[in-house]
Amino acid sequence: MAEEEGVTTDSSRPLPPVGIIYGNTIQTHAFQTPGFATLPEAADLTKAMPTEEEEDLATEAHYDASKEVRTKGVGFYQFSTDNKVRKTEMEELLRERERTEAERKEKAERRKRKREENEKRKEEVRAKRRGKVGGSWLEEQFGSLDG
Repeated sequence: MAEEEGVTTDSSRPLPPVGIIYGNTIQTHAFQTPGFATLPEAADLTKAMPTEEEEDLATEAHYDASKEVRTKGVGFYQFSTDNKVRKTEMEELLRERERTEAERKEKAERRKRKREENEKRKEEVRAKRRGKVGGSWLEEQFGSLDG
C-alpha cells in the first residue's frame, strides 16, 4: 500500500464520491427557462394571449364523434360541425323530444282511463254476483264476496 499526502489507497475499497452536496440546496440544473435572457415584457405577453376572435373560434368547437373509435349505441346522434345546420338539427331534436313526451303523457292517460273502466266493469260484475239468489245471505254470513 502506498501513502501519498495522508490518503491511503486500498484496492479493496472504492474511493469516496467527489462533489457531494450536503444540506438544503436547490439544484438549478433541473429548471431550464425557455431561452429568456430577462423577464418578458408586457407587450410580448399581450401578443401571446389569444384574441377575442380566437376565443370565439375555440368556444365554437364542438364534439366530433367521427374521430372517436368506438361503437355507438342506438340513441347516438351525430350533429353537424356547421353552426347553422347544427342549430337546426338541435331544434328538430328538441321538437321530436317534446312530441315524444306528449305521446307518452297521452298514452299514460289512456292507460289510466282503461284501468278505471276495467275497475268499473269489475264492480258491475261484483254487484250482479251479489244480486243472485243467495248472494245476500252469503254476504251476511261471510262478508264481502270480492275476489
